[in-house]
Amino acid sequence: MTSNGNLKRSREISTSNSTNEFDNISEDDESNSDTDYHISGIESDDTSTDEFISQNEDSSDSYASDDDLSDSHVNDHNDMFKHAQPDFIEKNGVSWSSQKTQAAGRLRTMNILKRKSGSITSIQTIVDAFRLFITEDILNEIVMQTNKYAKRFIDQENQRRLNNRNNHKQPVKWKQLDYIELEAFLGLLIQAGAEFSHHQSLVELWDISRSRPIYHATMSLERFKNLLRFLRFDDRQRRAKSDRLASIRYVFQSFTKQLPRHFIPSENITVDEQLVPFRGRCCFAQYMPKKFAKYGLKFWTLCDVKSRYVLALELYTEKVGNTV
Repeated sequence: MTSNGNLKRSREISTSNSTNEFDNISEDDESNSDTDYHISGIESDDTSTDEFISQNEDSSDSYASDDDLSDSHVNDHNDMFKHAQPDFIEKNGVSWSSQKTQAAGRLRTMNILKRKSGSITSIQTIVDAFRLFITEDILNEIVMQTNKYAKRFIDQENQRRLNNRNNHKQPVKWKQLDYIELEAFLGLLIQAGAEFSHHQSLVELWDISRSRPIYHATMSLERFKNLLRFLRFDDRQRRAKSDRLASIRYVFQSFTKQLPRHFIPSENITVDEQLVPFRGRCCFAQYMPKKFAKYGLKFWTLCDVKSRYVLALELYTEKVGNTV
């Protein structure tokens, strides 16, 4: 009996424990269901956020696609422009490229600027600037050739008068030109050009009531006319007939040699043509209708890009073969 009672008692205890476990499991399931409910709500919010982000990405992709289309249009236009112009143009053995070439390796020593570009000669007055290019050798050559030509011409004129019995004029003597008088003569020419007096006659320039007294105070009108008449830059009897610039060749070359001695160019220089207005008598004067002056002397100049300083100068006289 006792054993049977114990068995009943043990069965009641096991039954109550199983019931409590099922109750706990139901409570846990309810709590888990609540948490699942809240999680699902959060997940729905995340889904809406993801949909909003995806919409923004789609719109940004559409804008990016428009930009890509515009960039592709610009690139196509640039490609068409590149194809329109050849990359290399060869003329007279010189190749020109529209693209910048990249030099491989180190730069050459000759391409390295070792000194700062700019003027290397200091001057104080306008006369100093004038003497940098019109040197003493040039002036001495002009003085020598002018005196030689004037003396030879006047001697021939005096001989002709002696042979003519009806001519009773006294023989003319030539006053020798010196260095200082030549500078004064050139100064009057520069002064007349600076005042735009090329439309005035010499009589008006030497008239004190009509012009400045500097002309009359420097030299007489007759002396100025004689210098204009006999001014020479070479010996005409030894002049090379094949050279059209032979009459001023020495002076012109001496002047151009002085140009690069007083200035250091920058890294960029250019070569171009320039028409100097001139309508006088000259066998190599040019007519260029697209230029403002149309008539004049054509120069080829090598200039510095930054300062526009002329480094080299060449006067066009004629075309020799295939060389201009």
